[in-house]
Amino acid sequence: MQAGDPERQLSSCRCHPLDSHHGVSAGLPAPVGSRRFLSPDITGSLSITTPDQTIQEAQGETVHLPCMFTLNPEDQGPLDIEWLRLSGPNEARDHVIILYAVDKIHSDFYYDLKGRVHFTTNDIVSGDASIKIRNVRPSDSGTYQCKVKKAPGVAKTTIQLTVVGSTESVNITTPEQTVQEVQGETVHLPCMFTPNPEGQGPLFIDWMQLTGPENEVVNRMFIVNLADKIYDDFYQDMKGRVKFTSNDIRSGDASINITNVQLSDAGTYQCGVFYGHGAVKRTIQLIVVGSSRGAVKKGHTWESVFRTLLSFRAGLSAQRPGKRGHTEHMHRQRQGLSPIGSSIECTPWSKALWPECCHYK
Repeated sequence: MQAGDPERQLSSCRCHPLDSHHGVSAGLPAPVGSRRFLSPDITGSLSITTPDQTIQEAQGETVHLPCMFTLNPEDQGPLDIEWLRLSGPNEARDHVIILYAVDKIHSDFYYDLKGRVHFTTNDIVSGDASIKIRNVRPSDSGTYQCKVKKAPGVAKTTIQLTVVGSTESVNITTPEQTVQEVQGETVHLPCMFTPNPEGQGPLFIDWMQLTGPENEVVNRMFIVNLADKIYDDFYQDMKGRVKFTSNDIRSGDASINITNVQLSDAGTYQCGVFYGHGAVKRTIQLIVVGSSRGAVKKGHTWESVFRTLLSFRAGLSAQRPGKRGHTEHMHRQRQGLSPIGSSIECTPWSKALWPECCHYK
């Protein structure tokens, strides 16, 4: 063949099959600005670290569907996160239930979950695309898929959710709430439940302290009622301080008291009630504040404080110092002491303000 033969020229430009797949000739460098697009199984781009799994939750509770991901420096496109409820036997198509795109969250796609589904964090770009669904119902059972996209990377994970109808045998009537108490006092953590008279099986109650960003980790179990026996000696720092408030727990009161509450006791507590085939849980957030000097404590009402102030003012009016006592009076006032001759009622509150009030009359 001649040098100018088209067939010869074509044969000299044959590409390696793999390079032909990527659109780049064998032995030649890729043109500046071009990009090789690899198949998803060899990109090494973003990945979801949460495995496929099955989650079971009781009706009426809040369920957490995890989706943790990591990005790759090669992923340069915008971050899009899409949660789908995949079609079931009686559904024609998949449904988008919540979406994150262009730094905005959209959660009004699926009417059945409207107002009940939320991302668990506002910092989604850090790698947490998990969601929570409040007040779950048996109809929420199904297959959910988390899909994370950041071009050229795409990854997804699937979660099978099963919601059991716990209200058939037991239901907790106490709402989730925050309780605040002063250090050293006795705090009451409520947990009222209603067992179904037709329910069968043993009654089991446990109180746990939870940790973790979504309170998903059990820190410790510290009091249990099992087969009408109470176990409360799991941890030394709680021993002797935590008790059920009722001797008749089966009547529907699983509340507890913690005496001499400490700052270290603050945190999230969970009451779990298990009866027959039913299982319900409720969380209580406990805040413990330190007692400050001079604060109005329990047993000392604002009325008693007001009476003390009136008594103090009356003492000032009745015992105005003359010229000879003016110097000593000003000295005592600067020192925060009670005036000479004042008839202040020496209550714990007033003594906190004027430590010497009981010694100067």
